[in-house]
Amino acid sequence: MSNPKENLTKAETDAAMQKIVAANVFNTIGGDLVQAVEARVVNRNVQVLA
Repeated sequence: MSNPKENLTKAETDAAMQKIVAANVFNTIGGDLVQAVEARVVNRNVQVLA
């Protein structure tokens, strides 16, 4: 994502994950998702050398 939201809180990510689980938007071979486990923020720095 080019411009991700800054300063997400645990409450915001928990609410978003619960909406995703409740909407049942993923089709998996193991069945429906029943709970959110964790949210992660991954930072990556890219430096162009040439």
